[in-house]
Amino acid sequence: MSKLAAAKPQDLANIAWSLAELGHRDQQIMTFVVQQAQQWAINGTGRSSGVACIPQHLCNICWSVAVLDLQQQVPGVLQLMASLSAQWSSMKLVPDELRQLYQVYIWLQDFELGGAQGL
Repeated sequence: MSKLAAAKPQDLANIAWSLAELGHRDQQIMTFVVQQAQQWAINGTGRSSGVACIPQHLCNICWSVAVLDLQQQVPGVLQLMASLSAQWSSMKLVPDELRQLYQVYIWLQDFELGGAQGL
């Protein structure tokens, strides 16, 4: 985990996306990634790197959690989705990112997790 602590937002988003694509449910890594993403959502940058966290990173992480069906990560995903929705008017999301967010929304609705209404 010490190497992950120094990773940039894009690196962690890519790790999460790769785990989802492979269907590899590594709870420890995904918990770390979601926690880091929550910090990025608060301050807008990667932890130690100072590199900006863009909406694409958050979309990839939320989507990865949904694909891996990591229900214990719902509180973190809800926080990230709220952060994204607060920035909605200023974001320039591409169709893939919109599709990811819709899939996350459907995942939350499907399992009625975390009171997903209103996202």
